[in-house]
Amino acid sequence: MDSQHKRIRAELSAMAPRRAVEYILSFELPPDEAACIIERDVRRKSCVQVAMEHNLSVDAVKKYRQRAYHKIASDQKGKRNGPTEW
Repeated sequence: MDSQHKRIRAELSAMAPRRAVEYILSFELPPDEAACIIERDVRRKSCVQVAMEHNLSVDAVKKYRQRAYHKIASDQKGKRNGPTEW
């Protein structure tokens, strides 16, 4: 896991659960990616528990989380740089 992903996890863990869920949903991630992040990082379930509840493999849960982290980091980076005007 790279430093951006660790930073995102730290931000999520510092938030109240309801706020963290709203924050994740604000990125309009695909449902599987959002569910994996919410269940694993907000509700603190294990990858095995998340996989069983969502009928996924553990590797799929990890893959969805990585994709979601990447999308969140990209979106945050875009917001920090601000809109570009031509």
